Amino acid sequence: MPLVINSVIGLSQLSRIGTGGVQTNISGFDILKIKIPLLNAKIQKEIANKIIQSEHNRKLSKSLLEIAKQGVEMAIEKDENEAEKWIKNELKFLK
Repeated sequence: MPLVINSVIGLSQLSRIGTGGVQTNISGFDILKIKIPLLNAKIQKEIANKIIQSEHNRKLSKSLLEIAKQGVEMAIEKDENEAEKWIKNELKFLK
């Protein structure tokens, strides 16, 4: 439900039924009026796969950033060649 409410479809529905000034007031009854689109199973599966892939990519990018930061620190404090070997070794574990 929060995904639908925060989507373009949900926000446009809320803007029509909401009341109030700066902060829109919406009752529980108004929430029940929100129409939730039903997607066919194939599209739902595609969306789920994209969400899963996105989460994987987010974790991978965090890991890569951490390896890069530690590699730069190692290159500054110790030796660039040693840092490069360490980075290459760490990257093997990500695959």
